[in-house]
Amino acid sequence: ENMLACSFDIARTVARRTERRMITLMRKGMIQNPHVFAYLNRLSDLLFVLSRYYEPVSRKLAYEQAPSGRRTSLARKRES
Repeated sequence: ENMLACSFDIARTVARRTERRMITLMRKGMIQNPHVFAYLNRLSDLLFVLSRYYEPVSRKLAYEQAPSGRRTSLARKRES
């Protein structure tokens, strides 16, 4: 798998977890600035898009780097 796409997925998970924690803190009045929540929400959106962007790029690179005449396991999965 693509390590870059996986890293973006993990970072998004952390950002979403932080968003949920911030909701609790905002309800308790510990965070006053609503822009912080909006920023985290947009950050998680960006991380999602970046992860999806790099997935097909890695698949294409894996296929192109395979020795000629041999199909990659990814190519076999797509055919079935």
